[in-house]
Amino acid sequence: MTKPKTSSTECVHAGAKPVELSGPIITPIVHCAPFAFDSTAEVIKFQEGRSERRQPEYGRMGNPTVVCVESRLAALEGAERAILFSSGMAAITSLLLTVLKSGDHVVMTRDAYRRTREFTANFMKKFGVEVTLVEPSLCAIENAVCPATRMIFSESPTNPYLNVMDVEGLGRSGREHGVLTAVDSTFATPFNIRPIEFGIDLILHSATKYLGGHNDLIAGYVAGREELLQPLSGFWSAWLVQFRRVDAAESDAFRAHAQSIAVDGVDGLAGGNSPSGDPAQGRGLRLFPVRRDFVPAFRQSMGSAP
Repeated sequence: MTKPKTSSTECVHAGAKPVELSGPIITPIVHCAPFAFDSTAEVIKFQEGRSERRQPEYGRMGNPTVVCVESRLAALEGAERAILFSSGMAAITSLLLTVLKSGDHVVMTRDAYRRTREFTANFMKKFGVEVTLVEPSLCAIENAVCPATRMIFSESPTNPYLNVMDVEGLGRSGREHGVLTAVDSTFATPFNIRPIEFGIDLILHSATKYLGGHNDLIAGYVAGREELLQPLSGFWSAWLVQFRRVDAAESDAFRAHAQSIAVDGVDGLAGGNSPSGDPAQGRGLRLFPVRRDFVPAFRQSMGSAP
């Protein structure tokens, strides 16, 4: 005979179906720290690596909402994996702290985002990591590479000066010197260029910008090879990134804008870098120095976009 449930038990468990996610056509926001197993035997199989279960037992290791968005971002970038972070700077700092060690050297363009430069030059120096800031040119970057160099870090376009780097050249240089290449591609978005297709190892984004698009979230991500990434993310921002913006980002207006950049440069653009045609973004884009020798990379990227 089943023991009657007390009111306290009913308050916690009545109507609840743990891990029941089938049905919704939109991945819901999953507010949960631990996740249930059907039995003790399932727990043992999971701990021993014999289970086909994808969902970890604890939210710090994974969340259904976050996993969904990370998979979508990885597909957009053409990467093995993407990891969401609580902000663009969280993505950058976590990557640097994960990949670099004492004695390593980083080559970084001097017009990168100020907070990125400050963190690398000041904070990472406490851990014995040295950084050389160079002009945003492939020649200057290659001349700064030394035997201790572990990473080349650049933005393209840069923030806020909007210099466009030779991304394919960066990837080639990284392979020739045997160093990692990381590109912050926030201002380009994966709809304009996929740096991985040009040999870049790691791509970073502040999803707060175009991928968020509504000024109501702060998020970031890193995309690249599985072994280089560590998870740290927030599921609320993940839901907003996916269903507020990423689902609709590749609209006709967005692709028309991207094609206009690739083929005609910037002078012919009337709107900004979003379907809303924000006048403020339009002002920035009119100053966008898309150099003709880099246009083929943008055109090729658009031609290979799904």
